[in-house]
Order: sequence, then structure tokens, then C-alpha cells
Amino acid sequence: MKHIFVSILIFALCFTTLTVLLLPTFLLVILGGFIAGSYFEGKVYGFFIALVIILHINILAAFAAFSNSKLCLKDLVRTHIINKNKKLRNIDRVLKVYGLKAVFFLRLSPLVPSYILNYILGSFDSILNIHYIFELIYSKQ
Repeated sequence: MKHIFVSILIFALCFTTLTVLLLPTFLLVILGGFIAGSYFEGKVYGFFIALVIILHINILAAFAAFSNSKLCLKDLVRTHIINKNKKLRNIDRVLKVYGLKAVFFLRLSPLVPSYILNYILGSFDSILNIHYIFELIYSKQ
């Protein structure tokens, strides 16, 4: 039984590392679901166990990516990505006006992957702790 906790820890570290490095995590999620399904001897039971584990790890990874963007890479992301893109500058203006409502609709949009959205929202001046709160409420893969 203690091997499952080590496996979850390794999975969490890999997932967080991929998220912080802006790499897609969908293959790791599929692999985690398959392993949990085979470990818990049932595809339905294993699916729900994997879902709970992955959602919690996704929240922690998004928090790490957002914090990295907010604290370390804010100027780099702002100068090289946001200032050069008119749509992102418009999103920044919308976030200043609508705040949490705008974050809600951005998180629902399938056009922007969540691992990129964490960095973009972290570099905006108008987003402080609103993204953290919303990440706890809704997390998309």
C-alpha cells in the first residue's frame, strides 16, 4: 500500500514539472488513469480514484505555474508575449473591468490550454488572488 503513495507523489512531481515547463499533460493524465484503473482492479472505481487525485494535483500544478509566472517571469511574459499581442492586451483590459467573470469564461474556453493560461493570467497586473480562488472552484484539464 505504501507504493501507491510513492507513485502518487512521483505522478504529482511529473505533472507539476510538465505544467510549470509549459508542456502538455494529457498523456500523463491518461497514463495515470490507466494505472489507477489497473491498480484498484476496476475501471469504474479506478477512474474515480484517478479523477480525484488528478484534479487535486492539477490545482497544485496550476498554483505553481501561476506563482512562477506572477513572482519570477512576470516581466518576461509581459514583454515578449502580452505586449506584442493585441488580443492579450484586450484580455488584460477586460480582466480589469470584469475580474472573476472574465477568468471564469477564459477557463471554460477550449481554445486556450490551461497550462498556458496559468502563465498568461499570472503576468497580468489586474489578477492578484482571483485566479487562485477560481482554480480551487473549477479546474479543467
